[in-house]
Amino acid sequence: MAANPKLLKEWEPRVAEFRSSGLSARKWCGQNEISEHKLRYWISRLSEWPQPVDWARVEVADSRTLSSSISINIGVASIEVRRGFDPDLLLEVLSVVTETC
Repeated sequence: MAANPKLLKEWEPRVAEFRSSGLSARKWCGQNEISEHKLRYWISRLSEWPQPVDWARVEVADSRTLSSSISINIGVASIEVRRGFDPDLLLEVLSVVTETC
């Protein structure tokens, strides 16, 4: 079952704060008025969720070496991008793909 993206964004910083605190789950939860069960649930859910992708910058010295298209592979998804593509549409597609893969 896919997690609600809004809840994921809400819980990512909480889990990161817990992990960096050095406190036990019980102590951290007591200080933050969050149940241990809920914290452990979200730690589990976030470990299943795809991690952000680090993008690399690519520079091409000679534009004549460019192909007429490139393929982007994310998980099982493959996206072909051709010259003249709509960057906004590509961002929307990548957003959906990264949420579901």
